[in-house]
Amino acid sequence: MAMLKELEYNKNGSMKQKNVQLLVMALIRIASLYDSILSFVEAMLALRTKRKWDEHNADKHPVVTLSTMHSAKGQEYDHVIIIDAVEDLMPGDPSKPLPFWHASWQDHVEEERRLFYVAATRARHDLRIVVNGLNSSSPKAPSPFIHEMLRDNPNIPVEKLAADDALEEQNRGSNGHSVRCRSERKKTPGIHREYEKAGVEGYSCPVYRRCTTWRKANRFLNKAVSCPVPETETAPDLPLPVEKALLRLFSVQQLKELDANRLKKIRQKTGYLFSKEAIAAKAVDYAACAPEYALIYLPVNLHKVWQPLIELLRDEMLPLLDEFKYPDGAHPIRILEMGAGPGTATIGLLSFYAKIAEANPSLEIHLEYLPVEYERAFRPIFEALTAAMLSTLPANLHICMKPMQISDAFAFLHTCQADSFDLILESNMLNHNEHVESRLLNGLLHDMNRTLVYSSKVIAIEPADKETADFLDQLAGLAEKSCGFGVMEPKSESAACDVSGIRLYQEAVACGLRHPLDKDRHWFRYTVLTKKQEVSP
Repeated sequence: MAMLKELEYNKNGSMKQKNVQLLVMALIRIASLYDSILSFVEAMLALRTKRKWDEHNADKHPVVTLSTMHSAKGQEYDHVIIIDAVEDLMPGDPSKPLPFWHASWQDHVEEERRLFYVAATRARHDLRIVVNGLNSSSPKAPSPFIHEMLRDNPNIPVEKLAADDALEEQNRGSNGHSVRCRSERKKTPGIHREYEKAGVEGYSCPVYRRCTTWRKANRFLNKAVSCPVPETETAPDLPLPVEKALLRLFSVQQLKELDANRLKKIRQKTGYLFSKEAIAAKAVDYAACAPEYALIYLPVNLHKVWQPLIELLRDEMLPLLDEFKYPDGAHPIRILEMGAGPGTATIGLLSFYAKIAEANPSLEIHLEYLPVEYERAFRPIFEALTAAMLSTLPANLHICMKPMQISDAFAFLHTCQADSFDLILESNMLNHNEHVESRLLNGLLHDMNRTLVYSSKVIAIEPADKETADFLDQLAGLAEKSCGFGVMEPKSESAACDVSGIRLYQEAVACGLRHPLDKDRHWFRYTVLTKKQEVSP
């Protein structure tokens, strides 16, 4: 077919002699692929019939047209992709013999330049030029025609890529858009919505057309915006309404109001909760001490979720936009919390978003929050504390708090529909204290992958001991290897909160309800997963 593009005619309509030879050679080459003359003729007739049908039904049934540059003359398309725009194909390799119809190398280059112009001007809206040779195992130099085009049209934006990346360029017309992204060598460049169709980490759907750079496309994909990062050297104190709601569980306004007998009972309950005896017996009973657990553990654990959220915000990957368009329209950022307990991570996340909203008063943030918890005794505490937190939020932070689901989090996630969430948050649910078996991780990760929207995140936060660290490393490795996730490096990060500024922590230490933390620093580990592709169950 490459030969056929060069056929030329005399003024009287007859074919030039050199092209008669070319046509015969092409037909012989094509015919050699068939077993008999009859099968060759039948194939040509079927091809002609199919082409006529395609031409007649192109408007009704959009198709991808594969065409040579020469045969594209006179045609127009909304989107045009020129592949293999490399030096040794356009115009060709000067060390090789010229086609017999070209008298000199200059004639050949001029003809190839005209063909390149024909191909580039077929696009109504956008033109994509793929530079790296798709049939080559090594990078190729771009065609000199691309440099000529950029020289003559300096307003065309170009994104510099690494040597082994494909170069993609879009010609901006009056109705065109320019969206470019990195793409791996020998992969399909472009902006793709689904990973499998692209074969590369990238994006494509109409909403991305508003983007003009890779960075903006990546930010839009993550529903993120550029915001200041909160200063967090010392964890801020609990919001006052939350502190008061926590103390109301014990009918006091300050811990020092508790008498010696009540203090002793609180110490007994929380002391046994995570004792070696209780853990060995797999008898961590939250129902018997839910208020006491909230009082002792919520204040120092509240801000653990801030660290991974800060990293996502710094990388412009934190979900913030409330008008992200899907085929079914706009919706809020949907968050699932697995193992919500008394609301520790919930209040921590809401307080973080509140900081962002306060710093960006023109930004309207909408969150839809769904908490899941197995222990029923936590629900009234969760409702009281989150209601207190919601009363403190700025006007531009809108929260739709769904009723807490009393269920095993693993089982609940398995029943959720695909693409249900933009963020899944897990805190203190996957450690050895909770007796989660490693064999369950694969099913959990597959369900997370299925229920997350593409490029959405999982944040897992656990205690800092070595056994839990090994468990998180196992989770991250499995997620990356076989469950369609990317993992933020390092895979399992150790971090600490300075809780010296939290009044309830200081009062609990003063009353003997808990031991002081070393240097008032609360250590923990976390990992962040990003959905990269769909995986089969």
